Amino acid sequence: MIAASHSTAPPDYIRARQSLLLLIAAHVITMTLFATIAGLPGAIWDDMLEAWAWGQQFQLGYYKHPPLYAWVAGLWFKILPRSDASYYALSAVNIGAGLVGVWRLSGLLLRRYARLSTVSLLLFAPSYHYLATNFNANTILLSIWPWTAYYFVKSLQTHAWKDGIAFGALCGCALLAKYYSILLLASCLFAALLHTRRRAYLRSAAPYCAVAVLAAIFAPHAWWAFNSGLPTVAYALSKSARPMLLNTSDAITTGLVAIAANAIGTAILLIALGRRSMVLVRRVWHFWKMPQNSWLMMLGFGPIVMTLALGFAGYVKVPPNFLIPTVYILPLLVVIPVGPALTPRRVCAIMVAAALFMVFTLAVSPIVAYASMTLRLDDRGQIKQIGPDVATAATELWHEEVEAPIRIAAGTEAFSLALPFYSADGPAEFTHFNVQQAPWITPERIAREGMVCACAATDASCLEQAKRYETTETKRRLRVFQKSFWGVRGTPIEVIIITVPPRRM
Repeated sequence: MIAASHSTAPPDYIRARQSLLLLIAAHVITMTLFATIAGLPGAIWDDMLEAWAWGQQFQLGYYKHPPLYAWVAGLWFKILPRSDASYYALSAVNIGAGLVGVWRLSGLLLRRYARLSTVSLLLFAPSYHYLATNFNANTILLSIWPWTAYYFVKSLQTHAWKDGIAFGALCGCALLAKYYSILLLASCLFAALLHTRRRAYLRSAAPYCAVAVLAAIFAPHAWWAFNSGLPTVAYALSKSARPMLLNTSDAITTGLVAIAANAIGTAILLIALGRRSMVLVRRVWHFWKMPQNSWLMMLGFGPIVMTLALGFAGYVKVPPNFLIPTVYILPLLVVIPVGPALTPRRVCAIMVAAALFMVFTLAVSPIVAYASMTLRLDDRGQIKQIGPDVATAATELWHEEVEAPIRIAAGTEAFSLALPFYSADGPAEFTHFNVQQAPWITPERIAREGMVCACAATDASCLEQAKRYETTETKRRLRVFQKSFWGVRGTPIEVIIITVPPRRM
C-alpha cells in the first residue's frame, strides 16, 4: 500500500498546503455567492424547500427519502436565519467538508505535493459547482462518502477498532442520507476482500465494530420503514417503473454526461503534465491493471460501474445526479500513479487554474441569473419563480383575518413548498393533502389551527382537494403574479389563495 510520508514537511510544502486550505475556503465562499446571485430571479431549488419542510418535523423517515439531509437542514436553520443565502451557505459548507475529506483520504495514499492536486482538480467538476448548490439526498453524499472512504482505508491500514467505529458510523449516515449508498458499502466490502492484508483485517475488531455501529445507527429508520409500509422503497421503485429500454437509454446518456462533466479537470491535468502526458496516461492504465491495486479500483470505480450496470440492464433509472457523489475519488486514482511527475511548479499551476475558475464562476453568475429567468417564461417555470411572492401574499391575507401565525400550508406543490420557507410564520407543509406523506398533519389539527392553501388557477386537483377542508369562514381570493427581473417580465400567473381559519369553539 502506498502511504504518506511522516517526515518533517519543508516550508514550501507547508505554504502550499496552507494555500490549498485557503482555496477550499475560497471555494465555499464562491459557491455561496454564485448560488445566491444565480438564484435571484426566483426560489431556491425544490429539493431544498422540501428538505426544510421535512426538517421542521423530526421524523425517522419521510415518504421519499431517509431523513438525514432533512435533519441537517432543520438543524441549520435553528442556528442561522432563514434565507436563500443561508441555505446556499449550507450547500457550500457541505462541499467544503467533502473536499477536506478528500484531502485526508489522499494523505493515506499519497505523498506531499501530489496530494494537493486531488482536491484542486475536483474544483473543476460540476459535482462540486452548480449541481452541488442544490442541497438534497444526492449532494449531501459529497461530504459523507469521502470521509467514509477515509475511515475505511484507515481501518485497513491500522486494524484499529476506533477506526472501525468511525467507519461504521459514517456508513450509517450514508444510508440515512440515501439508500444508493449501499453501492459504496458493497464496494468497501469487495475492496476489503481484494486487499493484500485482508486476512489480518478480517481477524481484527475493526470490520465487526463497523457492522455493529452501522446496524445501531440504521435500526431506528429501518423500524420506521417497516412499520410505515416501506414508502421510501416504493418511491424508489416507482422512479424506475418504466420500459427497460428507456432505462438503458438513460444510463448510456448518464455515462456520456459523466465523461463530459470531467473533461475540464482532465484537460487541466494533461496541460499541467506537459509533453510527458501521454506517457503518464499509459502509466495510469498500467497501475489500474496491477492485481495489488484491485482493491483501490473496486473502491473507486465500484459504485460507478454498479450504477451504470443496473441502468444498462434496464432495471434502474439512472439520471446524471446519481453519479454526483462518485466523483470524489477519481482524481486520486489518476494522481497516485503520476504523483512523482507532479512537481511543485505543476501543482501550483493547477491550483492557480482552480482559483481563476472561481473568478470565472463569480463573473458568470449574473448571466446564469438572467438566463434562468429568460428560459422559464412558460407557466411551469413561472409557477416556481413566483413562489416567494405567493408566500408573502398568502401570509398577509391570513393575518387580515387571523391573529395567530399560519401553522399549516398546502397547495400546488411549488407553492406548498415555498410557503413554509418564505412565509415569516414558517408553517408546516401538508404534502399533497396526504396524511400518509405528512403524518404530522391531522384533520383535528387543521380544525384547531386552520390552514392556508395556494393553488394555481389551472390546478384543478389542488382546488378540489382544498374543498374537503373548507368551512363557512373559508375565503378564496384570486391574485395575479408576474415576475419581473432585469427588464424581463414573465407570464402572468393566476393563483387562488384559500384561507381556512381555525374553527371557533
